[in-house]
Amino acid sequence: MSYDKHHYITSTRNNPVDIFAFLRENDGDPALEVNVVSCFGGTIYFTHGDGQNFLPKLRDHIIYRLQELDVSYCDHTFTNEEQNSVIIPNNTIYSVQTMQVHYTTYDLRRKCDTINPRTHGNVMVLSGETTPSHPYWYAWVLGIYHMEIWLTSGDQRVRRHLEVLWVRWLAVIQSYRSGSKHAHLPKIGFMEESDHDAFSFLDPRQII
Repeated sequence: MSYDKHHYITSTRNNPVDIFAFLRENDGDPALEVNVVSCFGGTIYFTHGDGQNFLPKLRDHIIYRLQELDVSYCDHTFTNEEQNSVIIPNNTIYSVQTMQVHYTTYDLRRKCDTINPRTHGNVMVLSGETTPSHPYWYAWVLGIYHMEIWLTSGDQRVRRHLEVLWVRWLAVIQSYRSGSKHAHLPKIGFMEESDHDAFSFLDPRQII
């Protein structure tokens, strides 16, 4: 593990996750709900209803990452055709228990924080808004994954290894008075489960 890198996620494959088995086992979980429209010729089509749609959001995130789009596209919904260009071999991703985020202290030493979804899952990232009312976004990490993926485009196939975080977002409570004027830090709370944007994937490199 090198402290020169932003973060470290082990590449171990000791905990493979079959995506469809995972979704079946957690049927009814609002963080994972998937609305399947049809399956034709081996291709699965999804709706984008009120459910959180774990797999479509994962595919959207993969396309966003591989196309190196700017942060304004982080919540963009791609078409079914674009989503089906993403191939996850054997529909398998790999779960790990922790990740380390490296940072420089005020006395210029390199240290790290350990993110653990069960005990220490709070993270923050720079706001992706063009005119933010608050400079940061906050989230709780629900899962840490890595995977091999293929993205097909015509006759070309791009193969990559990706690390992703499945998160539940928190929002700043606007009615709470905070800042230097009030000598209080902002107060945050979980977004409602019913909000389509309450759960999504995050690039680990965005964590501050």
